[in-house]
Amino acid sequence: MLLAQIGTVLPAAQHIPVKKRETFVKRTAPVSDSQKAQETLLSLLATGRLPQGVVTLDEFDDLEIRTWAQELLSGESAASILESQPNESARNRAAQLLLSPGDLSQDQVLRMTQECLIGLKRTRLEEQIQALGQTMSTLQGAEKKDAIAKAQSLVSRLNELKSFRK
Repeated sequence: MLLAQIGTVLPAAQHIPVKKRETFVKRTAPVSDSQKAQETLLSLLATGRLPQGVVTLDEFDDLEIRTWAQELLSGESAASILESQPNESARNRAAQLLLSPGDLSQDQVLRMTQECLIGLKRTRLEEQIQALGQTMSTLQGAEKKDAIAKAQSLVSRLNELKSFRK
């Protein structure tokens, strides 16, 4: 305004792009709930505070996580698993998964474990129901009747798991 009163005009404002700061956490591909549950179970297993037999290898689908879980279940420590990793990226991932839970009470550890196990069972039941639904249209007669009965059983078990979480 003052410049206009003395007869001077500012040049048109130029748009200068501002470089965005990099995020602190590098984003990777989206992780499924099942994958998150397996990673959390591994972290909880690494605490060494889970009762024997609560978590089995059957809970883990991811080959790398399953291998680490097997080592933990056989008595290896998280530190020895980290040392045995072949490269830096494997060590980083192992450290992220094996050393992540902080100070958790025994009650919190057991509750988190229970939630992860229920989530994994729920995901597997949903996958079975979906697969059964896809094959249902090709079945006939007694096979279709058996498939419907199995689907009803799976849905019933799924509903039990859903009501348990509430």
